[in-house]
Amino acid sequence: MFGTDLEATFSEERIAEFYHTHYRFLQTKDEYFDHPFPDFLGQWKVFGLGLDDDVLEKLYFKNTEDILKIGLD
Repeated sequence: MFGTDLEATFSEERIAEFYHTHYRFLQTKDEYFDHPFPDFLGQWKVFGLGLDDDVLEKLYFKNTEDILKIGLD
């Protein structure tokens, strides 16, 4: 299940950057890119995982459906 404990005090732009970078990490095989919060997550580069579509579907939807016993169709 994909989610975050991100603080509600961040701007919409910073939150969008956070999610964009996480989706890039999960969905692409891009190499050596910055993560969005080096100030408190550390200063290192990220390499994308390039997960298959079936794995991404489980991460984004199916695991939540199974845990909460709901259909998200």
